[in-house]
Amino acid sequence: MEKRKLSAIPRPIATPEMIEIADRLGDMRHIVTAELIDDKKILLLNFFEIQALKKGKTEAAFRTFLSHEDYITQDLKTSKTKWLTASFHGMYNFSFTDYVWNQQEHKSSYRLNVFMRSDEELKIVKDFFREYSMPDDEYGPWTGIHRFQQEVLDKRLAKKA
Repeated sequence: MEKRKLSAIPRPIATPEMIEIADRLGDMRHIVTAELIDDKKILLLNFFEIQALKKGKTEAAFRTFLSHEDYITQDLKTSKTKWLTASFHGMYNFSFTDYVWNQQEHKSSYRLNVFMRSDEELKIVKDFFREYSMPDDEYGPWTGIHRFQQEVLDKRLAKKA
């Protein structure tokens, strides 16, 4: 992926509807928007922090570009272009899920932290990672993205060996 070309894409701004939705999402941490770019070869995911939206801040925190071969994340909290190569699993201060303990039932589970803005965008993500998804994936396309990123990491590691 051409970082220079990707960084030239305008930074996303939250819509008024996203700010309104943020107030109703409880403990979730991010609202995500999705679109296909570069002749539908790259999936662009924009991550907006819900707490920032509640305070009226409309800028995205970061965005991730995913092709079928690689991925890279741009930190949008700085004015200077800053790239991150970690998978979502390895990113500091980000997680798709939170571990939750139910005291009454003495049972643990995971709660989703990420809300996809629309059904149409959710379909875009699901279709893009169709080959990495399984029908019984509890966390929708996020599990498929995790599998894809793990495969890319494994290939990177194999190249170093």
